[in-house]
Amino acid sequence: MKIAIIGGGAAGFFAAIELKKNYHDAEITIFEKKSKFLTKVKVSGGGRCNFTHNSASISELCKNYPRDGSRLKKVFSQFSHIDALKWFENNGVDYVIDEEDCVFPASQNSQTIIDLFLKKTKQSGVELLSSTPVLAVNALEDGFELILEDEKRLFDYVIVTVGGKADAKFYSFLQNLNHTIVRAVPALFSFEIADANLKSLMGVSVENVLCRIKQTKFSAQGIVLVTHWGLSGPAILKLSSLAANYLNEQLYKFELSMAWIGQVNENLIMEKIVQISENERLKNIGNTPLENLPERLWIYLLKKSNIDPNAKWMSLSKRQLNLLVSNVCDDKIDVLARSRTTQEYVCAGGVSIAEVDFLTMESKVHKGLYFAGEVLDVDGFTGGYNLQNAWSTAYVAAQLSKKEE
Repeated sequence: MKIAIIGGGAAGFFAAIELKKNYHDAEITIFEKKSKFLTKVKVSGGGRCNFTHNSASISELCKNYPRDGSRLKKVFSQFSHIDALKWFENNGVDYVIDEEDCVFPASQNSQTIIDLFLKKTKQSGVELLSSTPVLAVNALEDGFELILEDEKRLFDYVIVTVGGKADAKFYSFLQNLNHTIVRAVPALFSFEIADANLKSLMGVSVENVLCRIKQTKFSAQGIVLVTHWGLSGPAILKLSSLAANYLNEQLYKFELSMAWIGQVNENLIMEKIVQISENERLKNIGNTPLENLPERLWIYLLKKSNIDPNAKWMSLSKRQLNLLVSNVCDDKIDVLARSRTTQEYVCAGGVSIAEVDFLTMESKVHKGLYFAGEVLDVDGFTGGYNLQNAWSTAYVAAQLSKKEE
């Protein structure tokens, strides 16, 4: 039995390892068009590899896939995040769970995962071909033909694990298979903004910020990080995922509203600021930030509200007070573009999930053709969800619908 895996990333390697466990005598080949394998795993989690999320349940896990994540229940019921933790632990990877329930190898180094995958595939005799793009896949009466740059090869089964990219040409090798490709657009990106004063606060991290895209229903709440180009952090990345298609239509130019202390009624904020002004009448406004706002952000909000940080609270006018409350609760920021300073990890779009059986990950168009990972029109938020999708879909695909050897 010959099996081709197209794509040498997380899903591809995991599928190969599981295939060898299930079908010992199978001849398995991984085709990777890049010169190196597992490049996305290398940079995952800032190089630390956030390889899953310690979710409370499968239902909670599914909520973190914004486009029809409920379909993944069929997959996660066969190989869940708990199963992934056991799998890596059984294969010698100790792990740590941070305060956000993100899971990392104890080494805090993605190379731990890469070394494990390379070791297991080489030991089991998987053929690893880098710098070997697959130009086309043809379905035959009994198997598949892969068209390479200098040869053609025949296989009984094909598992496609190429990941995702916001470029139609990326999926061109699949065109002979008659699968619908949902237009891919970037997801999980940070925002470039116009406000130089806000960008000057680079390095400031703010908890529990409510971020909303004006004139839409898209919103996300959580940590926001100010960078030298604009805004990033979990809340921004989640918002970019939720609104991926809308933002692409807007060419990434839109107005963002920031409620810097979360979803709190403006009247309540007004009362709190008035109370501070009465209790701290003789103190400098800049020295007494509202709630737990970082001091540098507080100074920024004061200046944006035409308030001198060195002024006393007793000098605060009603007009300044109203403007300050507005900026704290609804700070309007012009976004100019999605950030291109970091590698795009995830795309929304890919092979239509309507054409894949999620009980087996087998194509509904061609028997013997399977899909796993981000090549599918499935994407998750930041926090280990996309790698969990890779492990789970690859595990299910590697069962080959329980074929006999």
